[in-house]
Amino acid sequence: PSGSGPTPVLPPPPGEPPAVPATAPEASPALQASHAASGRLSGRASRRPLLLGAAAGAAVLTAAVLPLRFPWSGDEAKSASPWGSPAPSPSSSPSPSAPAPSAQALPASWAGTWSGVGPGTPDADGISRARTGEFTVTVTLHPGAVGEVVGRQVSEVKETSSGRDLGCTEALELRQAGRNTAVFAAVTSHPTDRAATFDCPRGNVYVLTMADPDRLNLESEGAQSAGAPAALTRHR
Repeated sequence: PSGSGPTPVLPPPPGEPPAVPATAPEASPALQASHAASGRLSGRASRRPLLLGAAAGAAVLTAAVLPLRFPWSGDEAKSASPWGSPAPSPSSSPSPSAPAPSAQALPASWAGTWSGVGPGTPDADGISRARTGEFTVTVTLHPGAVGEVVGRQVSEVKETSSGRDLGCTEALELRQAGRNTAVFAAVTSHPTDRAATFDCPRGNVYVLTMADPDRLNLESEGAQSAGAPAALTRHR
């Protein structure tokens, strides 16, 4: 029927939820914290150009100050030691080589021919050690520097049973030298009797001390054989 009464409200269709007024959702605490952090970051970003400008100014200041800390520049700086050793001053001149000290050479007082006679080994068993007669040693020396061959020694010692010469001849290199003591090393060695078939030991070291101008003592630190002379006298 028709009329002017209130318009009836139709119920919602079946299956649809009732209409709810739309309201703005409340921001969560995490979102609020994110906005706050964003504000701080934007504040920092606004100050960043100032900080970068200050850092650039510090770098320029450092570059201006550093050269004042080093006593060299240019080519001298290129030659500076990478390990921090200071480069030599450009005004300094290289020091002349110092002369070699006298202890590095055999004194002229040692030059000459020296000889001595030892008892040999007459009581040896003839098995582990040869039984020999007198042991004669002759040493000839001339001046020279450490590392140079400065002489030779010739030994002669006869085996009692066979009579063959068991001596050796050696070239002597100067290893150390002082005014009264010298150390020699045999750099070559061969039988004094060239027809002999045995081998002589190599690398023997001898320590000699000048007891007086005409006498050399063979010290016990050396490699001299048993029965060798304990001292050598100068030939005049």
